[in-house]
Amino acid sequence: MERIYPKEKKLRPVSLREAAEMQEIHKEEVIVLFPTDDTKKTYERQTLEEFMEDCVLFVEE
Repeated sequence: MERIYPKEKKLRPVSLREAAEMQEIHKEEVIVLFPTDDTKKTYERQTLEEFMEDCVLFVEE
């Protein structure tokens, strides 16, 4: 029998606002890829929730 492997999901860049909407309203899983070094050759993968735990958001007044 031939083994059929599932296709990997394609990644599409989205804005932070769109990602938050996708996760809260549509219950989609959003992942964040960010560089682990200055050369941007390796990336770490986290969920949006894990990534946002380390962020602080500000609004200039």
